[in-house]
Amino acid sequence: MSTAPPVQTLRSAWWVPRIERATLKGLMKRANGPGLYFLAVWGLLLAAAGLWIHLARGSAWLVPAVISYGVVLGFAYAPSHECAHGTAFRSRWLNETVLWGLGDLHLRSVLERMASQFKLEVTTRPPRIPYRETIRKRANGEGRFVRQSGGKGQYGHAVIVAEPGEKGTGYVFVDKIVGGSVPREFIKPINEGIREALQTGIYAGFPGVDVTVTLVDGSYHDVDSSEMAFKIAGSMALKDAFPKADPCVLEPVMNVEVTMPEQFMGDVIGDLNSRRGQVLGMENRGTTQVVKANVPLAAMFGYATDLRSMTQGRAAFSMELSHYAEVPSHIAQELVAKSKTAAQA
Repeated sequence: MSTAPPVQTLRSAWWVPRIERATLKGLMKRANGPGLYFLAVWGLLLAAAGLWIHLARGSAWLVPAVISYGVVLGFAYAPSHECAHGTAFRSRWLNETVLWGLGDLHLRSVLERMASQFKLEVTTRPPRIPYRETIRKRANGEGRFVRQSGGKGQYGHAVIVAEPGEKGTGYVFVDKIVGGSVPREFIKPINEGIREALQTGIYAGFPGVDVTVTLVDGSYHDVDSSEMAFKIAGSMALKDAFPKADPCVLEPVMNVEVTMPEQFMGDVIGDLNSRRGQVLGMENRGTTQVVKANVPLAAMFGYATDLRSMTQGRAAFSMELSHYAEVPSHIAQELVAKSKTAAQA
């Protein structure tokens, strides 16, 4: 199975000629004598040019939340081994199979080849955005799991305090149990239950980040208590506290750098502003102008095509993850509504 490289050079991705590996491999099979040597030399020149640009301009290190974006122009539900001339991999962060290539034409060609050669019809859709959710204030939560079925029952009880954590800390668990209200062997299951509930998502169905949870109290039963019961109790406690802690949705914001001739600067800046972008600055670079901005990832899909249209194909851009920021309230409400609809389906 093909896997995506951990590092993708977005800064040089725009210049790569639209030469598909399938076409090149076919030509090499049919080439004889000088033609074969020509193709070999041409391949070496392309590789050398790509390495030079990679070293000269730098590469963008991608976190898993936005894996391969910038060269991914389409997503497909398809086994990666079927994508004979494209690269596909299964993203555990986005929970989907990703097909990526050099551009729209490349991906359309791969999908057509999959249909004609492998009789495999795939469903494509826009990429998922790796949203996250967090809380903005402190709240208490309590989870009590009790089941009695005639024989040995199940009993677990946990009381927690959830509060915002430092940015970048993810999930932090603090144990402040005193007096043995919860036996030590049940502390870990409570932590696991909270972690799983946070990873699943409570507010809008996205993984929770930058949350500190403190276990402050609880109770147990000498006979009926078990690790599973306390794991469920921990999950219930977080689900009780999260809605009361003023939750919000976070979205990835990208550092975008657009290079263009000066006559197109007004159109480019206006388009970035329409995408909820924030222009950070402009500078001259030789005979071109460079605009730097922060733009939400959700607003950047299709930007390569739009930029080509508004600049007559004379502009280029690069992007890399900058940070996560809170989404506007109306977008958060839409995401919450979609999450509830999906849960009821």
